[in-house]
Amino acid sequence: MNSCGWPTTVSLGGSCTGTLIHPQFVAYAAHCGTNYNSIRFGDDISGSGDGFSVPTSYCKINPAYKGTGEGKDFAYCKLSQPVENFPIVPPLMGCETDYLQPGTPVVVAGFGNADNGPYGIKREVFTVLNKITSKNEAFVGGGGKDSCQGDSGGPVFIQLDDGSWRVFGITSYGGACGGGGYYSMMHVGIDWFEQESGFDLTPCHDAD
Repeated sequence: MNSCGWPTTVSLGGSCTGTLIHPQFVAYAAHCGTNYNSIRFGDDISGSGDGFSVPTSYCKINPAYKGTGEGKDFAYCKLSQPVENFPIVPPLMGCETDYLQPGTPVVVAGFGNADNGPYGIKREVFTVLNKITSKNEAFVGGGGKDSCQGDSGGPVFIQLDDGSWRVFGITSYGGACGGGGYYSMMHVGIDWFEQESGFDLTPCHDAD
């Protein structure tokens, strides 16, 4: 994975990654747990540079989550205050999910292990969407281009025809790093996210 921007990609306790999809809402994976008192923004987890941390009000796991492999690996943290330093990359929703076709280029981001640098540095990898499974999971990457330990809960992004970006997946599980991984689909979890948090997380469209 290469070093990257993606400022809405955040670190949870140095062990998992998440995505800011609302100024006070960080989406991540249920298998990461809920023991996060703060969320780290910036390019690394060391506390150096221009990064900063924001306390959480609470974190919650999707009660439907019973283990990876079921497409329900959803959790979130509500931040104690809004973060408005940078634009939000919204979730892929509605008719936009038609973009999720095999072979579509995507970008995975996270703070996990990499063969070209130390753990805890935010990186990106350009890879492809392979398929959508019957469990509403996206299988992404392979051939050495994949997420790894520490990237769990982090985002996979897709670019629309107009040049804008959306986040459509949450890193859930996989085998050996570089062999491809499975991602829970963001649009599947949005109803629960919104009901539990009270936030409107669904992007507006011209047809709305």
